[in-house]
Amino acid sequence: MTPSYFLNRAVVILVTIISFIVNTQAQNKLVLNASNVEYELTPYLSVFEDKSCLRTIQEILSPEILYQFKPASNTMLNPGITNSSWWVRVEIVDSTLNGNRWILQANYPGIDNVDLFIVDSLHRIFSKHAGTLLPFNRREIKDRRAAFSIRSQRMINQTLYVRFESQSSVALYLRLMTLQRYMDADHNAQFYLGIFYGSILILVLYNLFLFLAIRDTSYLFYVLYVAGYVFHQMVVDGLYEEYFFPNSVVASVHIFQMAIGFFLLFGSLFTQRILFSSRFSPLLHKGLTVCAILGGMVLIFASITSGPLMNRMISFIIIPYALLTTAMAIIGLQNRYAPARFYLLAVMGFLIGLIVRGLRVSGVLPLNLFTEYTLQAGMLWEMTLFSFALGDRINTIKIEKELEKGEMRSRIAADLHDEIGSNLSSISMTSQMIRRSAKLSQLEKHRLAEITAIAKETTDAIRDIVWFINPQHDKFVDLIQRLKEVTPKFLTDLQYTFNTSGHIIESMPDLLIRKEIYLIYKEILHNIVKHANATKVAIEIKSQSNRFILSVCDDGVGFEAGDVKDGLGLKNLSDRAAKIGAIIDISSCTGRGVKITLSVPTEKP
Repeated sequence: MTPSYFLNRAVVILVTIISFIVNTQAQNKLVLNASNVEYELTPYLSVFEDKSCLRTIQEILSPEILYQFKPASNTMLNPGITNSSWWVRVEIVDSTLNGNRWILQANYPGIDNVDLFIVDSLHRIFSKHAGTLLPFNRREIKDRRAAFSIRSQRMINQTLYVRFESQSSVALYLRLMTLQRYMDADHNAQFYLGIFYGSILILVLYNLFLFLAIRDTSYLFYVLYVAGYVFHQMVVDGLYEEYFFPNSVVASVHIFQMAIGFFLLFGSLFTQRILFSSRFSPLLHKGLTVCAILGGMVLIFASITSGPLMNRMISFIIIPYALLTTAMAIIGLQNRYAPARFYLLAVMGFLIGLIVRGLRVSGVLPLNLFTEYTLQAGMLWEMTLFSFALGDRINTIKIEKELEKGEMRSRIAADLHDEIGSNLSSISMTSQMIRRSAKLSQLEKHRLAEITAIAKETTDAIRDIVWFINPQHDKFVDLIQRLKEVTPKFLTDLQYTFNTSGHIIESMPDLLIRKEIYLIYKEILHNIVKHANATKVAIEIKSQSNRFILSVCDDGVGFEAGDVKDGLGLKNLSDRAAKIGAIIDISSCTGRGVKITLSVPTEKP
């Protein structure tokens, strides 16, 4: 080999060494001091991407690889879902008098493998392992996130290498804190997570109770949707393996993806039900049906297998799901559908929480109480407003049922009027025509007359029934008008007055009450015509102290209380009044007429 060859090789090696020195010097060294109890390591990190996922710490420490470490940027610290493993490097030196015990914690939970390698000034290597694929009971620090204990020594340099690898999303953010600060932070975290999951549990139990009470599947879909959300979040927060499977990791890997499929399936069904997608937008309704089917497929496949491909499939489904649900809420709002307001506000609150978390993880926003739990707060906001939307749906269901009852009553009224009413009229007319025949005996004519009378009475009764079951006559003013119309049919040869006074309530939806008032009134008029021998009748209707008061007074012969007979129909009046919780007062004496007052409560006790 020629001297020029060795000269060229020497120049390359020299340039490599100089570049390595410049690169490592450019990265800030973290100096620990007694005044700070917590450090965000982002400004001190350098990053290397291992696309093979096979490099060992010895290979990483080689000059060739160390040269490839780059100062951390927000893009590099948020690789997301990736097939690579990622290494971060930070150099620390403790300036305190006696050194300290520190806790190194990954800010982002849910990472499968997090390996720590500590290289001291003597080039000794100490390794530790954490991550969701390490059973909870085998972790050095029983933490829902990857955490390691580090002992620093005064003015002794230590270089930390942390390797991240995960099938799900990866973020390379780290913080270093004293043991006491870590314990305080963990105590606060448990408190806030307890509030979050406790509130969610209350919402689930409340809506499950409503489902059992009214049997509306919207509430069941809500409960199942929230259940999927909660199990997913428990895996993300590292709580699932801590409380359910502390000695195993297989279940949490599958549960993470199954929970997403679960909430996609029932979230789509919940949205269809609560926003009436089939009514307002059949196209979006079909889209949500596709999302529900895909969610069910994720649920099934995730129970069998897991991996990056499944995560990418989930990401592919979630985006159109979010767009479809938001668009459906906007369409519902445009149609003035009240629950759509709560739904849209709920989604916006969750999106705000998601954005804040993304900005915090990317380093744009600092890590504090607000940014740490904004996502959970957004989820709680969403679930609470969804519950409000369901509560508003109770009124919607009530209105729907009333409309259904009204439609049914209208159909029955039309059928009675068209079929039975016309048939009775035909019977009456036919019997009258037959009576005109000279061949009939007097007995036969008398019986035909009875048929005609019965048919007419039945026709009148059918008309009354048709009138009362028609939902257009549910107002009290319609009842009063009906009473006015029937009065001259009874009091044909009598002088009468019909007066109303005071504020008359608008509606009385209870059909039984309106019908009994009408029948009582007809019976009173019938008794006046049949028994009173009166010439004048005064009728007054008024509303007083939440009671409907009907008063009928005549100037007839009257009667003494001891002379009352059942044949007068007074007992029947009392029975009808008692049936609707009304009070009827009958006052009379011989020669001074009769006054009957009916007092009906207009509000249920």
